Amino acid sequence: MAFLNASSVVFDKVPLFGCYFHFKQNMWRKILELGLKPIYTENEEVRNLLKLPQALALIPANDVLHGFNLIKSKVTDSKILEFYEYIEDIYFGKNMIEKVGRGRGRKEVLVFKEPLFSVSLWNVNSRVVDCLPRTNFVESWHNAFSNKLIKHPLVCSLVDSFIKEQKKADSDLIKIKTGLVNKRRPKYRLLDNRIKVILSNYSINNIEETMKNLCLIF
Repeated sequence: MAFLNASSVVFDKVPLFGCYFHFKQNMWRKILELGLKPIYTENEEVRNLLKLPQALALIPANDVLHGFNLIKSKVTDSKILEFYEYIEDIYFGKNMIEKVGRGRGRKEVLVFKEPLFSVSLWNVNSRVVDCLPRTNFVESWHNAFSNKLIKHPLVCSLVDSFIKEQKKADSDLIKIKTGLVNKRRPKYRLLDNRIKVILSNYSINNIEETMKNLCLIF
């Protein structure tokens, strides 16, 4: 959160977006933490219940909370409910009853508790529609660069690798400025197209069906 707050101050005119891969990864870690992996693997109904929240990142942001409450209402198992309550606090937020006032004037009011990470941060629907990446390219670069190096490289070897990488970056920048943009891998283009086809038929009335279809391709 400190990083997000600092980024919003330094880059106040730049919209911040989370990474869809890490969104899914964090949910998977919670599934493991709760010991749900065996039943996730063996039971299709449970697997669907645990995967459906991931699809909400691809649904229009204004419909996310409705979709989450819809699927949460179907949960009866206490362990799965614990998973849903966790992601509710982190990603979705919830309505709560709070007591306000004093004495005879004290009353209960319905308030919305904001999630730790706002929907606008992790929802990538607009990025899919605009043909923009859903994942963090910086981390992808880190992994690719790390794979080029041996473990514990010498300083001179590391510097040489940085120089080569800088030359490649300069070359890539020239290509971009002259209109030559590297195309995405075919499998990712196919995945994007499948997502768009599913979303093209979306409406609030078929939100659950849309989420189920999205889960089939991830």
